[in-house]
Amino acid sequence: MAPPKRGRPQTRGANNTSTTEDNQQQNENPSGVVNEMEAGDRFSGVSMWPGMNFGYGENYQKSTHALPFNPDITLEERVEIALNWFVHPEKPANFVAFYAETVDENGHDFGPDSDEVSAAVKMADYITDYIVQKLRTMALWDDIHVIVTADHGMSPVFGTNLVNISQETSIMDKLGVSSSSPILFFYKLNENDAEIGQQLEEASERLGFELFDTSNFPEENDWHMGSLQHLPDYLAIIPLNYSFDDAFWLGPWNDICRPIKDHMLHTMASMDLTIHSLKCIHSSLDMDPNFVPDSLTTQNKDQI
Repeated sequence: MAPPKRGRPQTRGANNTSTTEDNQQQNENPSGVVNEMEAGDRFSGVSMWPGMNFGYGENYQKSTHALPFNPDITLEERVEIALNWFVHPEKPANFVAFYAETVDENGHDFGPDSDEVSAAVKMADYITDYIVQKLRTMALWDDIHVIVTADHGMSPVFGTNLVNISQETSIMDKLGVSSSSPILFFYKLNENDAEIGQQLEEASERLGFELFDTSNFPEENDWHMGSLQHLPDYLAIIPLNYSFDDAFWLGPWNDICRPIKDHMLHTMASMDLTIHSLKCIHSSLDMDPNFVPDSLTTQNKDQI
């Protein structure tokens, strides 16, 4: 039986908020929601992705199909559920986002050269093949575009490589803090505080982290932030192979040995290209076999 008709997903560049107008128009919505907003016959599915339970836009819209996070559901079961959204008898999906958390978890907890990360890579290879074979069995392989990627790069950090920003109490007492290493968001508690910017600048030089404020945020093409209304007053970026002292492995729920071992942290777009994530793409469209994104250097091309 032929699969139900599906239109091409419409995201309107939701992953590239390059202008204020685009960003406001889409209300900073995730791709699955934007796809459904485009037309009434477009349906999205999201499997175990953070934020999927929230509604977006004026109508608090969510993706039609959703599988909330549940570690007790096997990867094979997750794949079965997600792929069946494409052939739903009434609301066939034309966009599905599927997340497997094991690589991220093991990378953060055990570092790049660990047996746990090796096992996670093998798992990713296995589940990717499982998805491919299921799509073939369902006669969808030639009808669906598949992108396999990481949602961020990672870099190794030894547990004691810390920048103790929390000890700067004369500064931190004046700030609200959100996010976590490698990037911290700082919000002024007193909008009229004229000294906090200079104090942060001095701390960044003393402790060795990058500091940005609203006048010099990184270029939009690199960071994809656009002009978001909820951006902080300041961004603090930790150097590669270090963490601020908010490091997750310092929490009271960790055993005493975890700080003295390798972990991994997310990396930001301005950091070393060698630790960026890469993408694998299958498309039913004719593609140039020599195509490489412009952002990859000649050296990077040779590594693909």
